[in-house]
Amino acid sequence: MPNRHQPAVLAGRADRLFALSPDLLGAATPEGRLVSVNPAWEALLGWTEEELLSTPYLDLVHPDDRDEAAAFAERLAQGTAGAHAEIELRVRTHAEDHRRILFSAVAAPDEPAVYLSGKDVTERHAVEAALRASDQRYEAVTQATSDAIVSADADGRIIFWNAAAEGTFGWREEEVLGSDLTVLMPERHRAAHRTGMARFLTTGESRVIGTTLAIEGLRRDGSEFPIELSIGTWEQGGRPYFTAMVRDVSDRVDARNALRQAEKRFAAAFESAAVGLALVAPDGEMLRTNRALAELTGWSHPDLLESDLASLTHPEDRGADAAAMAAMLAGQTRRLATERRFVRRDGTVIHVRINLSLIRDVDDTPLHFVAQIEDVTERRRMVEALTLSQARYKGLVGNLPDSIITLYDHDLRMLIVEGGQLARLGIQAGDLEGRLLSEYLPPETFAEVAPHYRAALAGERRDFDTRTPDGSVLYWAQTVPLRDDAGAVIGGMAVARDVTAQRAAECALAERNRDLERSNAELEQFAYVASHDLSEPLRMVSSYLQLLRRRYHGALDEDADAFIDFAVDGAARMQSLIEDLLAYSRAGRSERPPEPVDTERLVTGVVDLLHVGEAVDLGPLPPVQGDAYALGQLFQNLIGNAIKFVPEDREPHVEVTAEPEPEAPAWRFTIADNGIGIDPRHAERIFRMFQRLHGRDEFPGTGIGLAIAKKVVERHGGEIWTEPRDDGGTRFCFTLPEAHATP
Repeated sequence: MPNRHQPAVLAGRADRLFALSPDLLGAATPEGRLVSVNPAWEALLGWTEEELLSTPYLDLVHPDDRDEAAAFAERLAQGTAGAHAEIELRVRTHAEDHRRILFSAVAAPDEPAVYLSGKDVTERHAVEAALRASDQRYEAVTQATSDAIVSADADGRIIFWNAAAEGTFGWREEEVLGSDLTVLMPERHRAAHRTGMARFLTTGESRVIGTTLAIEGLRRDGSEFPIELSIGTWEQGGRPYFTAMVRDVSDRVDARNALRQAEKRFAAAFESAAVGLALVAPDGEMLRTNRALAELTGWSHPDLLESDLASLTHPEDRGADAAAMAAMLAGQTRRLATERRFVRRDGTVIHVRINLSLIRDVDDTPLHFVAQIEDVTERRRMVEALTLSQARYKGLVGNLPDSIITLYDHDLRMLIVEGGQLARLGIQAGDLEGRLLSEYLPPETFAEVAPHYRAALAGERRDFDTRTPDGSVLYWAQTVPLRDDAGAVIGGMAVARDVTAQRAAECALAERNRDLERSNAELEQFAYVASHDLSEPLRMVSSYLQLLRRRYHGALDEDADAFIDFAVDGAARMQSLIEDLLAYSRAGRSERPPEPVDTERLVTGVVDLLHVGEAVDLGPLPPVQGDAYALGQLFQNLIGNAIKFVPEDREPHVEVTAEPEPEAPAWRFTIADNGIGIDPRHAERIFRMFQRLHGRDEFPGTGIGLAIAKKVVERHGGEIWTEPRDDGGTRFCFTLPEAHATP
């Protein structure tokens, strides 16, 4: 039979559950008011039961969640919220903060109430947020790092793959997830990988976990590359997982290989150098030596490495460079160049030039000296030979007024400097002697003259111009080699002469010549214009005089006839003079470019034109370079004169010949006649304008023909002169350039 006390017992238990439950329990009306709450509300939120029952529950909800809460209540009232309706809301506490509550609500079908059950999920929500933040940080780190990060499960299947892994191996994430780790390994490493995995899963032992391993990786394209691999393990759900950090060290390996190659090249260059090389510790101990130093000193490599730099030095020279080396170690100087005596193993003494530089570590700590050691014994012998006659040399050149004489050695070191120009410049010879040329001259001047100085040391002679840095003085300089009795070059000599005034005079003379050329050109132009402009009125005067003579000759008295004849003759002579002036002004004025001229054909034409073929003998005549018209005028004037200036009792005879000039690319032409001859006193005069040696009654002419001939020859770059013949007559000689080959 049913127990009549059972409903009461159940009701009592429900009340105790309601009162003791840590979850929020309560009931609310459709109007939005709580009508019943359990003590957990006050314990969690701080509100008393009276405060909760007198406040609309939406006032307790965070403003941002109220719309969602109202919509949830509406769905409950309409019965559309589902059998297990839940909503998470932020609820305001009495302390004015908020707690996250997950509410479950049920609408009672037979009464106007909604029953609520709320669970505080604030801490869970914080944990979940922290977990999400941790995941985000992990994602950010793994995706931002430049190292590849790969995770795999216990079966060796890839479960994580960051962006750097794609760049390192060439696989995209979607292609490689779930693949076996061995796709990232060369074939030769896969068996060892599987063995190591099995040992770790069985015994927990591993040779690679927790260490950094240098090995090779395999890219998607099948190429291998060097990597640094670090592997760690972790567990989840009792299963082991592995994460590997992979770094591509190709650049580092390439750099290491390049360093090894550089070291090999250095070793080869160091060992095969023509001069002695040594690496010397700061205390002077030999660290490394080359073959040339062993040959220079006579000591073997082991012997040299057991010695120091001081032990090789002549006793009298030891310690001379200690202060300079200390200054280098202190950073006060960078290099040392000096000459010292070495004692070879066989006891002979040699002179060496030592160039010392200091190598420092990255933190500026001195590591070692690099010493270049060169045997200069022979050079010093040359220097001594060069300076033997110093006093005699100084006496010879010391007082040259406008020159500087310098003797120098193979290092371009000035050994002797003399010359009167030094005093003019305010320089003492002692200030220069013993100094390198590069130490005295400005860099730009040294760069200009040094090649000429070195050319003399190579046995070559050089001439060149150079100016002082301020440009005020111009020097003509010459460098020549100095040799010993055996012909070996022991040094060089430079002679620099001040030619400032001379070059200025030359420039002034050149300018004067240009002025004269312009003046001559203007005079020629004037003569041409004047002669041309005079021709027209003179032709008119001559024409009317001739007309006057034809009409009135014999019609007047004899004096009138004589006057008319004198006027006609004067006009004719004036016409001839003007024509010759025009010919002179045109001589050499042709703007046609020079061309090869067949002089044999040209002279034959001139002889035919003058109708004197029976009186002229032509030898073989060569082609020349020039203006055919002007050359025709030249030969016509000279052959015409040779025929004209012959006594009446003698038949004219002219010879035209040519022969090569011995010292120039030219031909010498000769026109020899049997005429009246020319007094040597007048040999220059006859080539001047209007110069006549005979009256017009004896030989007609204007005295311009030879001036034209001279002008034509000179315009062709030649010379013209006369020579008397032993058997009477004259030779006219002139030169013309030989013809150029036609391209």
